[in-house]
Amino acid sequence: MQIDPSTPRALMALLDAIDPMRMFADTQTLCTPAFAGRRVGTEGHQRATDFLVARFRGSGWHTTLEPFVITTPVLEVSSQPRLEIQTPEGMRERALVLRTEFCEHPRSASLPHGKQGRAIHMNRGSQSISPG
Repeated sequence: MQIDPSTPRALMALLDAIDPMRMFADTQTLCTPAFAGRRVGTEGHQRATDFLVARFRGSGWHTTLEPFVITTPVLEVSSQPRLEIQTPEGMRERALVLRTEFCEHPRSASLPHGKQGRAIHMNRGSQSISPG
């Protein structure tokens, strides 16, 4: 990354302290099953909070937690979403990995029952517009 030479020294010191490999490792850790269900109020959310607070404090940051009220509805997932790639004959080719290759959209409507449908794989030359 190229940085403008007029960048203030204090900011440069902060940028130099960033360890991209540690950030990547922390992100991988937070994506493990131990932290699944990071929805506010869940055990996974509390574990993620504790992990991040420990990381910040371990880096010398003064860290406090402040409670707040959520006023926006939170997506209720009644069953684990599945997305599969099928052959043209309708046979399962492979299942995509939830929250790795696809995920729920946070603004999706909450549905009490699962929905099933077809997704169409299209490509244009060598450019594919669906995963897999």
